[in-house]
Amino acid sequence: MAFRDEIARKAIHLASGLIPLAYWTVAEKWLVLCVISGLLAVAAVIEIARRRPGPVDRFVTAWFGAMLRPFERSGLSGATYVLLAGLITVALYPRLIAVSAMLVLSVSDSLASLIGGRFGQARFLGGTQVGSGAFFVSAAAICMLVLPSSPVAALAAAAAATIVEAAKFRVQGIPLDDNLTVPLTTATVLWLLVQA
Repeated sequence: MAFRDEIARKAIHLASGLIPLAYWTVAEKWLVLCVISGLLAVAAVIEIARRRPGPVDRFVTAWFGAMLRPFERSGLSGATYVLLAGLITVALYPRLIAVSAMLVLSVSDSLASLIGGRFGQARFLGGTQVGSGAFFVSAAAICMLVLPSSPVAALAAAAAATIVEAAKFRVQGIPLDDNLTVPLTTATVLWLLVQA
Protein backbone atom coordinates (compact mmCIF):
# COMPACT_ATOMS: atom_id res chain seq x y z
CA MET A 1 0.00 0.00 0.00
CA ALA A 2 1.32 3.43 -0.88
CA PHE A 3 2.25 5.58 2.11
CA ARG A 4 -0.33 8.26 1.20
CA ASP A 5 -3.04 5.56 1.19
CA GLU A 6 -1.79 4.39 4.59
CA ILE A 7 -2.07 7.98 5.86
CA ALA A 8 -5.68 8.15 4.61
CA ARG A 9 -6.45 4.78 6.22
CA LYS A 10 -5.00 5.90 9.54
CA ALA A 11 -6.86 9.23 9.38
CA ILE A 12 -10.08 7.19 9.38
CA HIS A 13 -8.63 5.08 12.20
CA LEU A 14 -7.86 8.20 14.23
CA ALA A 15 -11.36 9.54 13.61
CA SER A 16 -12.72 6.43 15.34
CA GLY A 17 -11.17 7.91 18.49
CA LEU A 18 -14.08 10.37 18.64
CA ILE A 19 -16.28 7.58 20.05
CA PRO A 20 -14.15 6.86 23.13
CA LEU A 21 -13.54 10.59 23.63
CA ALA A 22 -17.30 11.18 23.68
CA TYR A 23 -17.77 8.22 26.03
CA TRP A 24 -15.08 9.56 28.35
CA THR A 25 -16.42 13.08 28.51
CA VAL A 26 -20.16 13.31 27.87
CA ALA A 27 -21.92 10.22 26.51
CA GLU A 28 -23.62 7.57 28.58
CA LYS A 29 -22.91 3.88 28.04
CA TRP A 30 -26.33 3.16 26.51
CA LEU A 31 -25.91 5.95 23.97
CA VAL A 32 -22.43 4.81 22.96
CA LEU A 33 -23.70 1.24 22.57
CA CYS A 34 -26.59 2.48 20.40
CA VAL A 35 -24.29 4.57 18.18
CA ILE A 36 -21.75 1.78 17.74
CA SER A 37 -24.52 -0.78 17.10
CA GLY A 38 -26.04 1.46 14.44
CA LEU A 39 -22.68 2.02 12.76
CA LEU A 40 -21.94 -1.71 12.95
CA ALA A 41 -25.30 -2.50 11.30
CA VAL A 42 -24.47 -0.10 8.46
CA ALA A 43 -21.00 -1.64 8.16
CA ALA A 44 -22.52 -5.14 7.98
CA VAL A 45 -24.83 -4.09 5.15
CA ILE A 46 -21.88 -2.54 3.29
CA GLU A 47 -19.76 -5.65 3.88
CA ILE A 48 -22.46 -7.85 2.35
CA ALA A 49 -23.25 -5.47 -0.51
CA ARG A 50 -19.63 -4.93 -1.52
CA ARG A 51 -19.25 -8.65 -2.24
CA ARG A 52 -21.60 -8.36 -5.21
CA PRO A 53 -21.00 -6.34 -8.38
CA GLY A 54 -23.04 -3.18 -8.22
CA PRO A 55 -23.10 0.40 -6.95
CA VAL A 56 -21.86 -0.38 -3.42
CA ASP A 57 -18.95 -2.42 -4.71
CA ARG A 58 -18.05 0.32 -7.20
CA PHE A 59 -18.30 3.02 -4.51
CA VAL A 60 -16.15 1.12 -1.99
CA THR A 61 -13.57 0.27 -4.64
CA ALA A 62 -13.42 3.85 -5.95
CA TRP A 63 -13.20 5.57 -2.57
CA PHE A 64 -11.57 3.01 -0.28
CA GLY A 65 -10.09 0.30 -2.52
CA ALA A 66 -6.52 1.65 -2.30
CA MET A 67 -6.79 1.66 1.51
CA LEU A 68 -7.90 -1.96 1.85
CA ARG A 69 -5.38 -4.60 2.81
CA PRO A 70 -5.35 -7.65 0.48
CA PHE A 71 -7.12 -9.90 3.02
CA GLU A 72 -9.83 -7.26 3.53
CA ARG A 73 -10.92 -7.54 -0.09
CA SER A 74 -12.47 -10.94 0.60
CA GLY A 75 -12.88 -10.65 4.37
CA LEU A 76 -14.13 -8.03 6.78
CA SER A 77 -12.62 -4.57 6.60
CA GLY A 78 -10.61 -3.13 9.47
CA ALA A 79 -13.34 -0.54 10.03
CA THR A 80 -15.88 -3.27 10.73
CA TYR A 81 -13.50 -4.88 13.23
CA VAL A 82 -12.98 -1.49 14.92
CA LEU A 83 -16.73 -1.16 15.43
CA LEU A 84 -17.10 -4.77 16.61
CA ALA A 85 -14.25 -4.31 19.09
CA GLY A 86 -15.76 -1.04 20.30
CA LEU A 87 -19.13 -2.68 20.89
CA ILE A 88 -17.61 -5.59 22.82
CA THR A 89 -15.29 -3.36 24.83
CA VAL A 90 -17.97 -0.86 25.85
CA ALA A 91 -20.43 -3.66 26.67
CA LEU A 92 -18.05 -5.72 28.81
CA TYR A 93 -15.66 -3.34 30.55
CA PRO A 94 -15.94 -0.35 32.90
CA ARG A 95 -15.97 3.07 31.24
CA LEU A 96 -12.35 4.16 31.78
CA ILE A 97 -10.98 0.78 30.78
CA ALA A 98 -13.07 0.76 27.59
CA VAL A 99 -12.04 4.34 26.82
CA SER A 100 -8.36 3.45 27.28
CA ALA A 101 -8.58 0.37 25.08
CA MET A 102 -10.42 2.15 22.27
CA LEU A 103 -8.04 5.12 22.32
CA VAL A 104 -5.05 2.78 22.21
CA LEU A 105 -6.52 1.22 19.09
CA SER A 106 -7.22 4.58 17.45
CA VAL A 107 -3.99 6.36 18.33
CA SER A 108 -1.29 3.78 19.06
CA ASP A 109 -2.12 1.47 16.17
CA SER A 110 -2.06 4.45 13.81
CA LEU A 111 1.29 5.68 15.13
CA ALA A 112 2.82 2.20 14.91
CA SER A 113 1.76 1.86 11.30
CA LEU A 114 2.78 5.34 10.16
CA ILE A 115 6.07 5.59 12.06
CA GLY A 116 7.01 1.97 11.47
CA GLY A 117 6.10 2.20 7.80
CA ARG A 118 8.08 5.38 7.27
CA PHE A 119 11.14 4.88 9.49
CA GLY A 120 11.19 1.22 10.51
CA GLN A 121 13.75 -1.18 9.18
CA ALA A 122 14.74 -3.35 12.14
CA ARG A 123 12.08 -5.99 12.76
CA PHE A 124 10.22 -6.81 15.96
CA LEU A 125 8.00 -9.86 15.65
CA GLY A 126 5.79 -9.03 12.63
CA GLY A 127 6.31 -5.27 12.84
CA THR A 128 9.19 -2.87 13.22
CA GLN A 129 11.07 -1.81 16.33
CA VAL A 130 10.29 1.89 15.89
CA GLY A 131 6.64 1.20 15.11
CA SER A 132 6.32 -1.01 18.18
CA GLY A 133 8.17 1.57 20.26
CA ALA A 134 5.74 4.28 19.12
CA PHE A 135 2.85 1.97 19.92
CA PHE A 136 4.13 1.16 23.42
CA VAL A 137 4.95 4.75 24.39
CA SER A 138 1.64 6.14 23.15
CA ALA A 139 -0.39 3.26 24.63
CA ALA A 140 1.28 3.68 28.03
CA ALA A 141 0.68 7.44 27.90
CA ILE A 142 -2.99 6.99 26.99
CA CYS A 143 -3.62 4.42 29.71
CA MET A 144 -1.83 6.56 32.32
CA LEU A 145 -3.78 9.64 31.25
CA VAL A 146 -7.15 7.89 31.48
CA LEU A 147 -6.25 5.78 34.55
CA PRO A 148 -3.68 7.91 36.43
CA SER A 149 -3.97 5.87 39.63
CA SER A 150 -2.91 2.66 37.86
CA PRO A 151 0.53 3.18 36.27
CA VAL A 152 1.60 -0.47 36.61
CA ALA A 153 -1.60 -1.64 34.93
CA ALA A 154 -1.09 0.96 32.22
CA LEU A 155 2.44 -0.23 31.49
CA ALA A 156 1.43 -3.91 31.52
CA ALA A 157 -1.52 -3.27 29.20
CA ALA A 158 0.66 -1.23 26.85
CA ALA A 159 3.27 -4.02 26.75
CA ALA A 160 0.69 -6.75 26.12
CA ALA A 161 -1.05 -4.73 23.41
CA THR A 162 2.30 -3.92 21.75
CA ILE A 163 3.12 -7.62 21.49
CA VAL A 164 -0.35 -8.47 20.17
CA GLU A 165 -0.18 -5.67 17.58
CA ALA A 166 3.31 -6.63 16.41
CA ALA A 167 2.94 -10.42 16.48
CA LYS A 168 0.21 -10.72 13.84
CA PHE A 169 -1.31 -13.84 15.40
CA ARG A 170 -3.06 -16.47 13.29
CA VAL A 171 -5.59 -19.16 14.14
CA GLN A 172 -5.56 -22.09 11.72
CA GLY A 173 -3.79 -19.89 9.19
CA ILE A 174 -6.34 -17.07 9.44
CA PRO A 175 -4.89 -13.77 10.68
CA LEU A 176 -6.51 -12.31 13.78
CA ASP A 177 -7.28 -8.69 13.04
CA ASP A 178 -5.43 -6.37 15.41
CA ASN A 179 -8.39 -4.00 15.31
CA LEU A 180 -10.11 -6.65 17.42
CA THR A 181 -7.22 -8.13 19.40
CA VAL A 182 -5.55 -4.86 20.48
CA PRO A 183 -8.50 -3.29 22.32
CA LEU A 184 -9.63 -6.59 23.84
CA THR A 185 -6.10 -7.33 25.08
CA THR A 186 -5.69 -3.81 26.44
CA ALA A 187 -9.03 -3.87 28.22
CA THR A 188 -8.55 -7.35 29.67
CA VAL A 189 -5.10 -6.62 31.10
CA LEU A 190 -6.28 -3.30 32.55
CA TRP A 191 -9.36 -4.93 34.04
CA LEU A 192 -7.36 -7.77 35.61
CA LEU A 193 -4.75 -5.46 37.14
CA VAL A 194 -6.99 -2.55 38.14
CA GLN A 195 -9.29 -5.01 39.93
CA ALA A 196 -6.34 -6.55 41.83
